[in-house]
Amino acid sequence: MHRDYSIAQLKDKVLDSNARSIFINAHPKKSVNKIDLISLSSLAINLEPLQISNKLLSNEPFKYKFPIHFKNLSENRNERRLLHLLRKNVDFKNELNLDPVGIGFPLIEIAEPKKKRINTLPILIWDVQISGHLKRTGSIRVSRKASDSISINPSLISHIRKHYQSEFALPNLSN
Repeated sequence: MHRDYSIAQLKDKVLDSNARSIFINAHPKKSVNKIDLISLSSLAINLEPLQISNKLLSNEPFKYKFPIHFKNLSENRNERRLLHLLRKNVDFKNELNLDPVGIGFPLIEIAEPKKKRINTLPILIWDVQISGHLKRTGSIRVSRKASDSISINPSLISHIRKHYQSEFALPNLSN
């Protein structure tokens, strides 16, 4: 049996094939590959999750600096997660010329009928940059420009089409 796939279809299949992907399961649980806004904001003084979410929803640029304390790294799970995300992103940039870090927000929970589990999926994905030179600055910076892209979660659309409405069309967000 021979199937013809477009590049867009193959991209969607790759995103959906990895159940650990933030597009499918955004809940951080024990994963070092994910961090939520509450955990992220706890790493900076006077930063509330609401500040980050308001900047995202109003498409305002931001730049937050998070200090990393290497001596206490084993005690702080959130610092370890952020450091892991930085290192993983550097690898993606060097090996694949990709900058894949994003913030998924707001989150919804959708039951997956056949597997009897609940997935936590972000509705929108905001591209952000993560950078840092830990020896020089001892910190990691997460930033976003107003021109960075915002997209509807492709796995959410795929899930809706697969389980609920096969002809579901993307809403027009250009207005």
